Amino acid sequence: MDTEEKKLTRSEIDEMLKEVEEIHRPRRTVNRNRKPKKKFRLDRILFAAILIALIIAALYFGCQAFWGMNKADTKEKNTTAGADSGVPLKDDQYPEITELVQNYLDAYLIQDDEQRMDAFRKCVVDLDDLSSIQKRDYISAYSDVECYTKDGPYEDTFIVFAYYHITYKNIAASVPNITEFYVMRQGETRNVYIKNNIPDDVKEYISKVSEDADVQNLKKEVQEEYDAARVQDENLDKFLKDMAQKISEKKK
Repeated sequence: MDTEEKKLTRSEIDEMLKEVEEIHRPRRTVNRNRKPKKKFRLDRILFAAILIALIIAALYFGCQAFWGMNKADTKEKNTTAGADSGVPLKDDQYPEITELVQNYLDAYLIQDDEQRMDAFRKCVVDLDDLSSIQKRDYISAYSDVECYTKDGPYEDTFIVFAYYHITYKNIAASVPNITEFYVMRQGETRNVYIKNNIPDDVKEYISKVSEDADVQNLKKEVQEEYDAARVQDENLDKFLKDMAQKISEKKK
């Protein structure tokens, strides 16, 4: 039986082409295991850079402050303690020196001129100008003498830091004071004397040991005691102010 070949219409042909195209078209698949790609974030980089800069600045200024404190502490210690000469300060270990200083101070209170000069001659080995020694009419007593000593630059010599109290006339309270002396022991008699004319090398030595921590602390304690005495007694404070004013006027 003859069959007649069936012809396809234009629309049917288009439909077939679409099916073929759909079959052979490559399909995109999604990889759900793949991590999403990170985006470039400029704001995060800027934030990190600023944070690092702040940390560096904090460390820098922190170190500067620490070093500054150490320098200040070192400076303060050097100022307070001073240099150390290695010569120890002895507390009132020589009764003959304490007696010498007491006699020397008391000589200023002797009213008779000749007796006063004789008293000074017994204390000072080279008192050349006796006319400069005047009695002290405004002082009634020197008391509580205590001598702190350092060995001098030569054998039988001493640097003396004499602590004592001064009582002024018509003032009940006394004030502490401290005075430096250069004392020598005579070879034959072994008596001690204050040396008035001090050589330059000895002056340099005295200046050196006076900067020692023990001497500076002693002077600081005496100054604090002196200030406290003035605060506690108004009459004493007024008297000392008036006396300082008179001394200042004489110098002018």
